[in-house]
Amino acid sequence: HGQERKDYIDEITINGASKMMNSAIFGQIIILIVFVPIISLTGVEGKMFRPMALTFCFAVIGASLLGMTWLPVASALFMKPGKNGEKNVSRVMRLAYKTYRPSIEWACGHKRMIVIGALVMLTVALLLFGKLGAEFTPTLDEGDFVIQPVLKTGTSLRKTIEMTTQMEAILKKDFVEVDQVVSRIGAAEVPTDPMSMEEIDMIIKLRPKKEWKNAGSKEELADKFKEALSVFPGIEYEFTQPIEMRFNELVTGVRSDIAVKIFGEDLDYLAEKAVEIAAQARMVEGAADVIVEKTVGLPQMRVTYNREKLAYYGVSIESLNQYLSMAFGGQISGTVFERERRFDLVVRFLEDFRQDIDNIRQMYVNLPDGNQIRLSELAQIEYSSGPAKISRDNTRRRVVVSVNVRNRDLQSVGQDIQQKVQENVDLQSGYYV
Repeated sequence: HGQERKDYIDEITINGASKMMNSAIFGQIIILIVFVPIISLTGVEGKMFRPMALTFCFAVIGASLLGMTWLPVASALFMKPGKNGEKNVSRVMRLAYKTYRPSIEWACGHKRMIVIGALVMLTVALLLFGKLGAEFTPTLDEGDFVIQPVLKTGTSLRKTIEMTTQMEAILKKDFVEVDQVVSRIGAAEVPTDPMSMEEIDMIIKLRPKKEWKNAGSKEELADKFKEALSVFPGIEYEFTQPIEMRFNELVTGVRSDIAVKIFGEDLDYLAEKAVEIAAQARMVEGAADVIVEKTVGLPQMRVTYNREKLAYYGVSIESLNQYLSMAFGGQISGTVFERERRFDLVVRFLEDFRQDIDNIRQMYVNLPDGNQIRLSELAQIEYSSGPAKISRDNTRRRVVVSVNVRNRDLQSVGQDIQQKVQENVDLQSGYYV
């Protein structure tokens, strides 16, 4: 009896494995072939999707091996064999056979009609595919918002904190959708994410959608946020999501959905052309939060020496630089001891004097003959606008125009912006987008 049962189990195992081979193995091979292009991806796309494709392939291969070896044996051991094979066929399968068989017989009898219908459906599908938009990756609803206000270049930290606090108060007061708001100003202690003092990351935790009252979608809520924050003049806002922001930054070095990069040498010319490109981008349907990277406009005190007067009075540029360095940065003039601790004694102007250009003009410097003269007699001191930062890609200077996409697909917006820039923006030789 034991030998008969063993032979019976072996027979079931062989039959089950052979059925598995015939019915499923080719389908699984087709599935694996679909993932071959994904496995061959390189760069950022490969880093993102190759692990997923490999995991899926290994799972399919493991399931195939399991289905050909262990499942038939387990079925023979734990499932009670029926006396009549017909009873083991479920009613659902019998119904499927009754429906499927006549369909196949009809299709075999009308081959020309089936082929023509398939070609028509394929043609319609191709036409529709050509009109569909495209995304690099589908936009996921993370349940949170990130608002990035960009203040005027050169805004002090104190002013930035004050305005950020006011923005947070408006969002919490006027929108029941907002649960919590956490803001970050400038760069952290670990400078992996360089930001200036006028750049802010406002991370907004939203309540569940069933509690929303002011908007029905995140796009509408973003518009309402922007309208409420419009009470602060001269501030540009960019709306995104925490993970989406980091992903965009990983792909292009910019946090927005689309980045238009203008490369060249002259920062003023780059900034001028960036403004023109931003104006063209704002005319494209679906383009939102169009922001030009702040590379110029930093207020500076510029001191231009009059070399003729320096030569007349016998004053060197080095000595004047030392005066200015001491006035603004300070100079160590001694040491103060407090028990075992030692502190440098630094001499420099008070903060109010450092911020007033008239005080700099009235500063006296020593002449070689022992007399004194005002700095304004030896140099022209005035306010001017200078570069706020210099950004580079592959050692080339560049300025970025950031664009987010709303209520439209990414590919269509990108193509429209590219077309408008090519038609309406002219660049000098040596400058390119």
